[in-house]
Amino acid sequence: AQFEDRLRQRLLVAQLARALEATELVTARELSETTRLTRQKRDLSYVTLPAERFVSADPIADTDISDYYEANRAKFETPEEVKVEYLVLDAEHLPGLAVPSEDQLREAYAAHPEHFGQPERRRARHILISVPSGADEAADAQAKEAIERARERIEGGEDFATVAKEVSQDPGTKGKGGDLGEFGRGVMDPAFEQAAFSLPKGQISQPVRSRFGYHLIETTEVIPASTKPFEEVRGELIAELTKQEASSRFFDQSERLATLVYETPDTLRPAAEQLGLQIQTSDWIPRSGGAGLFANPKVLNAAFSEDLIKQGVNSELIEPERDRMQAVVVRVVEHRDASVKPLAEVREEIVAALRQAHALEAALAAADAMRTRVREGAGVSDVAGDYPVQRLGLVTR
Repeated sequence: AQFEDRLRQRLLVAQLARALEATELVTARELSETTRLTRQKRDLSYVTLPAERFVSADPIADTDISDYYEANRAKFETPEEVKVEYLVLDAEHLPGLAVPSEDQLREAYAAHPEHFGQPERRRARHILISVPSGADEAADAQAKEAIERARERIEGGEDFATVAKEVSQDPGTKGKGGDLGEFGRGVMDPAFEQAAFSLPKGQISQPVRSRFGYHLIETTEVIPASTKPFEEVRGELIAELTKQEASSRFFDQSERLATLVYETPDTLRPAAEQLGLQIQTSDWIPRSGGAGLFANPKVLNAAFSEDLIKQGVNSELIEPERDRMQAVVVRVVEHRDASVKPLAEVREEIVAALRQAHALEAALAAADAMRTRVREGAGVSDVAGDYPVQRLGLVTR
């Protein structure tokens, strides 16, 4: 509450400073020009000349094709790629996981009742007389005397909330009669918490010294600890025990998988057969990555490692995601280096690119000719010919 009060004051001060910093003087002329420009409208129309209408069927010279090929070899490069076989061990898809028995469920429920309930909570109100950090004995005694006077008033019959609104120095609760709402253990100052949880409902505490100062505390409600019945948490117990079983089996099988792929480094078959896993085969994967599993940097680094490419051995166990119980082993079965496609293979692609480039040049030349005529006084409709004129009307910036 004290932090909120300090923050509120800083925000108010900053608001004033920002207002002063943002103050500017604007002349009438500046305002007029700004308004004229920002609210200006223009009557706009335009003509589009599609490049497709300028594509020519004339043959492309062989020299132009070869020159384009040499100047753009990077466009026709096939990246380095690999094909891999791989095994995936995933805790979420382990076969044969048994459903926990009734005895196991009840045993887990009895072993951890705190997981299925809520500890005792309290609702309280208080009055605070602050004692600044580093205050001397006189200031401390003065605060204690003030809290004692407040206690005497309440014991004399005055309403707790009324006294709190009048004398409490906690800005967060003063206006609410000192009400702190509902809270559990581990939230409040230790001395405050000990007093609040030891008070019977409706009783006023003796002055309690915390790091903030002196408090009077009244517990207004006691919410007893509660535990959900077994049937209500049965599904939760099944999910938890199944997860524990899957986790245990995953770690056991991942150790076996690591051993098997190490003992037979040139094949994944023994590991697949003994662990009931399926050998999967990828399509060609570039160094830039593929889809799904092969977008993961750890898997890609393994697939393109020198040992796997040159020696054809199995990778070590890979854990693609830190927070997921999944293990992967890969083995390169095919590899091809980066290369440039031969000219004959990409000839038609080059011809199409050159025709498109020539068409764009021709469209630009036609548009320039139209612009020249417009600048000489012709209207857009006059120069558009059979191209449609798009009229947008009045538009703002």
